[in-house]
Amino acid sequence: MKGQAIPGYDPRALKGIGVTYVTSPMGADHTAGNALETAGTVDPLGTRGQVEVSRRLQLRAAILDSLGLCLFVRPAFVKDPGLFGRMLKARHGWDWSYRDIQEMGKGCLEDERKFNEMAGVSEDFFQIPEFMREEPLPPRNTVYDLSLAKMKEIWDMPLLEGQF
Repeated sequence: MKGQAIPGYDPRALKGIGVTYVTSPMGADHTAGNALETAGTVDPLGTRGQVEVSRRLQLRAAILDSLGLCLFVRPAFVKDPGLFGRMLKARHGWDWSYRDIQEMGKGCLEDERKFNEMAGVSEDFFQIPEFMREEPLPPRNTVYDLSLAKMKEIWDMPLLEGQF
């Protein structure tokens, strides 16, 4: 997807990561919004909530990447998203709200899409390999069945205060 080999997270068993693979500027990159951590709250085999999960996680990855933070520090920021603003205030004197931080992440993703367009990287949303839509994955025999229309909604979703 977008020139990336698919990592070891199969979208047939973890549908939220399939949304990330299809909609993120990075393509099949498990660090761009890995839905594995939401498996306890969102059914990884179901279709409900997967687009919203991917959107939130992609924004999170963009924020962490933009600030030069490793993905492994996310638990502290999940517990307290206001930590971002306090960190930027302490380092740069910036008085940013968490909403400002979210807008920065959204802008980062939009810039990455523009870069892809200029570089000739396809933004065709329907890039899940055909076999994942047709060949069931044992032992649950699931296929990737999220609709293209639902995945396209991801960029029109409003940012939600306090979510990270």
